[in-house]
Parts: sequence; C-alpha cells; structure tokens
Amino acid sequence: MVAEPPPDMGGAAGDCVARATAIATSKPYTEVFEALKARHAKYVKRHPDSWEADHMKRRRKAPIEYGCNEKIYAPYLRSLGWQYTRIRERLCLRAGALPPGRLIVALDGHYVAVIDGVIHDTYDSGGAGRRQMEGYWSQGDAEAGIELCRDREAQP
Repeated sequence: MVAEPPPDMGGAAGDCVARATAIATSKPYTEVFEALKARHAKYVKRHPDSWEADHMKRRRKAPIEYGCNEKIYAPYLRSLGWQYTRIRERLCLRAGALPPGRLIVALDGHYVAVIDGVIHDTYDSGGAGRRQMEGYWSQGDAEAGIELCRDREAQP
C-alpha cells in the first residue's frame, strides 16, 4: 500500500532523504531540509577536497536537493536517536517484510518512509513488492523488530 506524502513535503526529484526523514520523524520538511543543508555545508567546509565539495561547486540548486550523502544524513539521524539496521539477505519492500512502526527504508539510490507497513512516497518506490531493501533506520531495538517480522512470516 502506498500513501501520498503531504503537499508540503518537498518536490525535488532527489530530496528523498529529507522527505522520508520528515515523514518518519513527524518533523516539518523545511526543518529537516535546512538541517541537512547546514550539515552538508559544514562537512564541505571541513573537507574542501572531498567529492561532495567538488560536486557542490557544480550545482545550481541547494546542495541536498538532488541527493544527500550518507556522511551527511547518517550523523543527523543518529543525533535524533535513530539507528540503522542493515538487511543481509534478499528482502523486498512489501507488507509484512519490516517491523511495525516508523521507518526510513534504504533502497538502491532511494530512501522512503514506511509507517506500519505503508509506503509514504510520491510513487510506489517498492516496485509492487519487487524492489530489494538494503536496510532501514528506526528508533528502538531494530534487530528485535526484524526478528519479530521473521516470526510473523513463519506462522501459518
């Protein structure tokens, strides 16, 4: 199942990290976007020879409007009390594949908010249940959550 995000949740093609974070954390989109933008600027200032700094020089839009590097968003999410769980097996984004709750799911080149099994994105980023997940951000005990999910699938 896919739910459209609220209209104030951005609109750029590559702002998925900010959009998914805003939806999953219930923070205003502008607050999340500006926080990520500030963290990006700080990172570039501290690492002027990095790929991110070079890439920023060539951009015409905001630095995170068309993609946000893990070096920027991971510390931000950790500062909010979220933790990352890497999925080591082939697991596709579909109902029942993830623990309940508010999650930020990492797909190949895309991030999406999933709340209690419902994808909150501008399109069906789960590919009708065929798109493989890399991992997810959550609050609380993420490992217990994926085990709970496996137990649920094993029951008849």
